[in-house]
Amino acid sequence: MLVEDEGLASTRVAETEHPPTSVIHRFACLDGLRGVAAISVTIYHEALQFHSGLIGSAYLAVDFFFMLSGFVLCHAFQNRFSDGFGVIAYMKLRLIRLYPMYATGTFFLLLLAFLTSRFSLNDFIFSFLTITLIMPTPSAFSLVKETSFFGLTDDLFPLNPPAWSLFYELAANVVYALAAKSMSEKGLRNFLFLSLFALILMIFYRGTVEFGFELSDFPSGAIRVSFSFAAGLSLFLAFQKNAHGRAITWVPAIAPLTLLAALLLPDFGADARAWYDIVMITMAFPALIYVSAAIVPTRRANKLCAFLGDMSYPLYAIHVPLIHWIRWIANGSRLDTHAYWFQASTLVILVALSYPASRYFDRPVRAWLNRRMTAGARA
Repeated sequence: MLVEDEGLASTRVAETEHPPTSVIHRFACLDGLRGVAAISVTIYHEALQFHSGLIGSAYLAVDFFFMLSGFVLCHAFQNRFSDGFGVIAYMKLRLIRLYPMYATGTFFLLLLAFLTSRFSLNDFIFSFLTITLIMPTPSAFSLVKETSFFGLTDDLFPLNPPAWSLFYELAANVVYALAAKSMSEKGLRNFLFLSLFALILMIFYRGTVEFGFELSDFPSGAIRVSFSFAAGLSLFLAFQKNAHGRAITWVPAIAPLTLLAALLLPDFGADARAWYDIVMITMAFPALIYVSAAIVPTRRANKLCAFLGDMSYPLYAIHVPLIHWIRWIANGSRLDTHAYWFQASTLVILVALSYPASRYFDRPVRAWLNRRMTAGARA
């Protein structure tokens, strides 16, 4: 779902104000964009939990993530697939990238459910198994009903609701890995148009693109990820062909970051919602990713983008469980969880925890798992 770092060169800037402009390797500005998107999603979920109305279109960040993922994964792996890189090896890398923080966040909320809810041993065992396998949890179980973040009993992943997008991300990755060797640009375009047609029909039927996270509309999530992920693949192929090496140094990195935040802010009524979602997904997001991929940040902006990129996935993976913990503690202390100062403080805490979670937990764990995988392949 998020911008990847396997196989991508460093974006660190050395002696000059701008890095070299002949070749763009890691797309530092895209790192900053995914950080902005992750913060927007966090504020959106805080608003749902604490009943405020901030960041009305932040659910679109999920579609932005899917598109961003397709773009960067195509950059990192398309040539490797052509050289014989296997599907199983690829999926191992993806699971190593996504699993540690997902499991950490979900088990945090499972622990809170154990402390605060009444549920049977069978419920606990079943939930543990579904968490471990990254599989949806049926709503019939009492554990699900008592811990659903949104107050619903139909979430695909009630113990960590944002994990629904990771589930579809991995599904899209499997399809991409299987099709990558034989994928032609014409075939990709045909698939893109078909998935776009299906997505537009579903958006007008539902009135919004905010679907796919509940058991009752389980298949619709596949429609949502199909277009955005395929669009990301197509964007990179076009970028590689038409814009490779044409670095943009005159646009400050803060400009696309601010623009994305502004695009995720509006809260429209039912009449305009579907049209806004379609315009964002089919025009605004592709243009933003394409242009931002060519932007070369200054040294200071590069550090900001690196920070935002580093903390983005941990924030996305653990913010809902941590919001639950913070709310539980606050209720026990009789704090006003509806106050904006409390929500702002919660956001600061979540961001402050996400960066060290990336640096001191996620990275070392993934490095250890990669070493084990490499050692196993050589044995």
